[in-house]
Amino acid sequence: MPKKSLERYNYLELLKNKGNLQYNKNILQKKQESIIVRQRPSVLQKAEVDDFLPCKYCYKFCKKKKLYRHVKICKFKDMSEFSTGEPTRKRNKIIFPSVMLLQTENDHKQFVTEVLGTMRCDNVTSVARDDSLICSFISRLLQNHREHHLKRYISQRIRQLSKFLIILRTLVPDLRHLKDFLKTNYFVNIVQAAKKLGQYNEDLNTYTHPSTALKIGHTITQCANILKTQLMINNHHNQHRETKYR
Repeated sequence: MPKKSLERYNYLELLKNKGNLQYNKNILQKKQESIIVRQRPSVLQKAEVDDFLPCKYCYKFCKKKKLYRHVKICKFKDMSEFSTGEPTRKRNKIIFPSVMLLQTENDHKQFVTEVLGTMRCDNVTSVARDDSLICSFISRLLQNHREHHLKRYISQRIRQLSKFLIILRTLVPDLRHLKDFLKTNYFVNIVQAAKKLGQYNEDLNTYTHPSTALKIGHTITQCANILKTQLMINNHHNQHRETKYR
């Protein structure tokens, strides 16, 4: 990139924002109350640290209520490797990647232990424990469902996803991890595994458990979004292009 060019300036700004993101994550882990934000609130405005989330494109911290508007006009959106080129119609699709950017490894381990420690010790649970993407999915579920009575529901979702991965392994023996299957060239295998999990009858064109096939579809979409966010953090652009389940 030539010196003093706009492209060079934007990349330098993005690099600075990534540094600020890491700084803010450290501050939040220490539970301190001073972070670097995109626009500092006035003295009259009352704002807490929890009121801010990072933009998934420029990594600047914005107020949650204004994040939706910022993402639509963010100047880094077009140049981002993670932009789909499609308008985001739901606010939760913006909030979720921002929350994932702030997730720490300690939170991840704590959340996973809460669920896996209460599940039955068998091959299905072992598959979930050894797969990093499934563990990240557990973390997301626990962040959204902190009520104690929902732990059983989360366990059921995890066992369903683990069984799905076991079926995928039988279809493609060379692959072991769920993230390896979330690529466009394995889309047919994803569909086949969903049909098998829902016990699809080709002769009657019906499912024995239609809700299972529907739920696993939603779960795979959520896992793909988690994987995209992880690749965003690690700057694995090429792998992100191959993750297209939405």
